[in-house]
Amino acid sequence: MDRVCGSCKKTIDAALVKCPFCGAIPTEEAEPKLTPGQIKLIRKRVKRELIRAVLLWAALASAILGLSVLQIYNGTINQMRTLLVERIGREFEQPAIRKTVQDVAATSAEHILKTEIGPEVSRFKSQMEQSLATITAKVTTATTLLEGLQAKSTVLDQRIRNNDETLKKAQQALSEIKLQSDLVILMLSAQGDDRKAFDKLRSLSQDKSYPLSELAFRAVQAIVDKYSPLGGGFVQIGGKGENIPWAKGVDPSKLTLADLRRDFELKGVRVDVKRDTLDFICSRTYFSKKDKMAFLIEVMQNDGSLSVVSWSIARFELLAGLPMLMSPHRVGEMLDWWRENKDKVQ
Repeated sequence: MDRVCGSCKKTIDAALVKCPFCGAIPTEEAEPKLTPGQIKLIRKRVKRELIRAVLLWAALASAILGLSVLQIYNGTINQMRTLLVERIGREFEQPAIRKTVQDVAATSAEHILKTEIGPEVSRFKSQMEQSLATITAKVTTATTLLEGLQAKSTVLDQRIRNNDETLKKAQQALSEIKLQSDLVILMLSAQGDDRKAFDKLRSLSQDKSYPLSELAFRAVQAIVDKYSPLGGGFVQIGGKGENIPWAKGVDPSKLTLADLRRDFELKGVRVDVKRDTLDFICSRTYFSKKDKMAFLIEVMQNDGSLSVVSWSIARFELLAGLPMLMSPHRVGEMLDWWRENKDKVQ
């Protein structure tokens, strides 16, 4: 078994009573002593390493494991102290010096943990608890507010849905009212001798997709009856224009068909004057039958008065030898007849 000479520091046989290298009598190696400055440096380093280790472990374990600060502190203090002492001791090669340093480090660590780090951990725990209480209170308040907002949102959503349904019903009712009012206006206009209104009304009565087509059909029938001979709308044909307000000095017999057409189409000419003008033209023997019927076709197509259209149909039927129905909805039939027979008319 070997040992180290205390004088020359060389390894010699433990059985020798005298060192063969330096002649010194080997003695037990005295335990080395540390100066106050060295102990102060060790304590300073122990304190720095402990604070760093405790706070680091506290943060990591609290975040990952959900443990309290004191639980972490109590559970890891011995382990951290042992690891720290061994780490400082490893920095010294000689076993005796290493043991001395480790003893100092252990004593310093124990004292620092109790007198300095322990209170620091308690203060840190108190601060964390206060912060946690503040955060918990804020979370509770926010949760209450959120629940209140969600309840209000639910009520508001229901009101919006109710309002939407009411609005849809109101819009539907307004659409139906507008549809009915438009039809009534159209019917009144057609009954008031508006030919365009009558044509529109008749078109609606034939449109099966139109919701009020049946009502429109009945209105058309009533207007047709009004202008038919049986409805009192028939006017005796054969007048000679006695009621036409001719301009002073005008000899009607000298007027050409073009002159009469121009006066007939003037804006503001009364309906009764147009009716008498139709009679006057049809009674003139110096106008050909073909010219008279062509003029009547133009009136059917273009005049805005339903009465005038009906009278022109009645006179056309008379000249064509057709049954005199005088119905304003027979314009299409008259146009078809004219396209097929106009070349035969003289």
